[in-house]
Amino acid sequence: MMRFNIHDALRLGDILARTSETEIMPRFGMLTAGQVREKSSRFDVVTDADEAAELAISAALQVAYTGAIIIGEEAAARDRSLLDAIGSADLAFVVDPLDGTKNFTSGLPLFGVMAAATVRGPCGGIRPSS
Repeated sequence: MMRFNIHDALRLGDILARTSETEIMPRFGMLTAGQVREKSSRFDVVTDADEAAELAISAALQVAYTGAIIIGEEAAARDRSLLDAIGSADLAFVVDPLDGTKNFTSGLPLFGVMAAATVRGPCGGIRPSS
C-alpha cells in the first residue's frame, strides 16, 4: 500500500508550480492559431501548453511516486480506458494540466493547474492544519 502525507501534498504542489512556470506561463498570450485545437467543440479546446504541462507533470509524478497511476485529462480524452485503473490503484493522480483553457487562449488570467491524489486505504496522516 502506498502512503500519501502532508509532505507529499507539498511535493505535488511544487511539481504543479514548477510546471506552471516552465510550460504554461511562458505560453500565456503567446499561442498561435496552430497551437490551439478543438477537442469536442470550439468551446472545448486543447493547447500546446495543456499537452506540455501534462507531460511534465506526469513525468515528475512518475519519478516521485513509482508505481502510482497517473491519469491526465488530455491522455484520458484520447483513451477513456485509462480511467478504469483508478479503482484498483493504491495511489493515483488525476491531473488537469490547464483548467480554464478557453480563458487561457482568450488571454484571460482565469485558469489554473490542478491535481488530485487518490489513496486506497489509510492516507498516511493527512490532517488539516490548525
